[in-house]
Amino acid sequence: MINSAKVSGLLKTGVVLFCFMCLFFATYMASLYEHQKARTEIQTMKVRELEEKVHELSAVNRELMNIRSVLVQEKGEMAKEISALREKCLAFEDWKRAVGEETLRDAAAANRQSTDKDEENERPSEVKD
Repeated sequence: MINSAKVSGLLKTGVVLFCFMCLFFATYMASLYEHQKARTEIQTMKVRELEEKVHELSAVNRELMNIRSVLVQEKGEMAKEISALREKCLAFEDWKRAVGEETLRDAAAANRQSTDKDEENERPSEVKD
């Protein structure tokens, strides 16, 4: 009986130790689970934040693409306006040059006429003398 009491005491001690071992193992596994769960939640939040940023950046990209297309259209219109203004400027410069040449010709003709009249006025006086 003494042996059976010792065996029974050892068995109880073994069972208690086994229960403590199972308890510590369960606690360890629960802490690992909670740690992994927290990491997963953090990663999920980061993914959501990144998705929101991607959505915002996509909206900004669409706006920039719209602005770019508007600027390209305006550039084309401005190029047309610039070429039209250059043509007008060249036409104005040609007109200005033609008017200037015409004015010079008229002035030269007027000078010749006045010079011719002066010479004619001087000749008769020379002839009289």
